[in-house]
Amino acid sequence: MRTAAIFCLFVVTTVACGGNAAVDRLPAGSQPASSGGAGGALAELPPNHQVQSIDDVDHAGGQYPDVPAGSSAFFWRGGLGNWFVSSSDGSASRDAAVDEVIPPRGDNHKAYHVTQTKPGTAVDLWAQLNHPQGTADLSSYAGVSFWARTDGPAGTLTVAFGANGQVSNIDSAASVPKKVVSISEAWTQFVVLFDEVSLDRKSVSSVDFVVGGRSESLDLWVDDLGFLCQDSCP
Repeated sequence: MRTAAIFCLFVVTTVACGGNAAVDRLPAGSQPASSGGAGGALAELPPNHQVQSIDDVDHAGGQYPDVPAGSSAFFWRGGLGNWFVSSSDGSASRDAAVDEVIPPRGDNHKAYHVTQTKPGTAVDLWAQLNHPQGTADLSSYAGVSFWARTDGPAGTLTVAFGANGQVSNIDSAASVPKKVVSISEAWTQFVVLFDEVSLDRKSVSSVDFVVGGRSESLDLWVDDLGFLCQDSCP
């Protein structure tokens, strides 16, 4: 079951849905935040790499069909996706909540928001890329980009990938491709390269953002999910 798999992932790592087709070139001489472990070095990205927006949450001006306001669904070039929240406490998975970002982050007014209130509970905010079932071929991409922040004390966030059924299989949860990054109250852009986590890009089912292991409540915000293109975007 998905919840059991997330609990196993949490234990192993011990960590405290209308997309747009917009493409943003990374500014010359600048880099997103760490692609390494907590407090790790900045990602060394080729200057010609671009980020293709998959879900900006605001659903502003995209070329794909609109979804209802506040929906956890999104359309992208790979089809229909959806955001969910799963917990290690045995509760059923549910659609992720879209909340207002106050104050806005530039032109970004909405983000996915999940709260963990039970001490020791692992929570997974995850984007299913091919909803309701199926996988996506990400061979044309080099990595994933996103913005994230947390309310309260700084901590760590595990960025994991469901591929070939790994996340939904408790026996293989320990080997799920994943990376741990540091998050704080400040909005920060992160890039995780697929080669860093040895991801099989041809059969990816989800991008997962896992938090847990805290004695206090935690609010996780995630925005602007995108994929890093190799040279040119598909």
